[in-house]
Amino acid sequence: MVTKTKKVSNRIKTGTETKIFRILAALIVVFFAVICLLPFIRVVSEAFSGDTYVASGEVILLPKGFTTKHLKFILDTHQFTRAMFISVTSTIVFTICAIVLTCMLAYPLSRTYLPKRRALMFYVVFTMLFNGGIVPTYLVVKQLGILNSFWALIIPQVISQFNVIVLVNGFLGIPNEMEESALLDGAGQFTILLRIMVPLCKPTLAALLLFYAVSRWNGWFDAVMYINDRNLFPLPVIIRDIIQQGLDTLFHSLTSPPPTQAVQSAAVIFSIVPIIVVYPFLQKYFVKGVTLGGVKG
Repeated sequence: MVTKTKKVSNRIKTGTETKIFRILAALIVVFFAVICLLPFIRVVSEAFSGDTYVASGEVILLPKGFTTKHLKFILDTHQFTRAMFISVTSTIVFTICAIVLTCMLAYPLSRTYLPKRRALMFYVVFTMLFNGGIVPTYLVVKQLGILNSFWALIIPQVISQFNVIVLVNGFLGIPNEMEESALLDGAGQFTILLRIMVPLCKPTLAALLLFYAVSRWNGWFDAVMYINDRNLFPLPVIIRDIIQQGLDTLFHSLTSPPPTQAVQSAAVIFSIVPIIVVYPFLQKYFVKGVTLGGVKG
């Protein structure tokens, strides 16, 4: 006689209260997600809507009188395309320089045998909490000779103390035995950093890369502070001028500019889309990277 054995499930049974809590939590998350998406959807709809519908306020969620002339008009404007080029170039250069310098500072600070390590860490934390202020920073930029130049968008903010601390904790999470074995094999410190530390901290570095790229792409205050040449203005400064001062700053040579609201929406789309395109490729590393870098201190 063959006896049938019942399969034992390892799944933990969830009670009614847990199920209700999960459903409520999901509904709350969806609710706030919709609230965050609605303004973006309306901006996109206005950018692709006809002039009369936007001017009369009839566009709410879906485009009316679908058209792409506002986007084409923005792309045909030399001032805007120049600003987009400056933003893209500065973001790429800034992110590369920031990641390299952050790794070069975080790696030695993560080595417990480094002389005066605690004093150096205190210096990093202290400058994160207390800085020199706007005027001293401006004077430093001026003395460096990079005022009103492309490098004024790169050097002053090229490294973040918070990101250094996150990466230091990420390096501390790697077992010391891996470094010791590499040293026994004759590897130098730069080899250990590039061949061992960086590959094992890819999630953290991906998160920091996103932090640096977003901060530079959205940054406008330093451009206003250090740059007077409009040809060096990044995209956020031009968009700020469009929104605050109207179309005169960008379309002063035109006799009949398009509706202000539609052009504003089209300009905002160009500032948002690049981050939206990049984020999905780094999203899987984002939470993991910040967690690995923030657990051990």
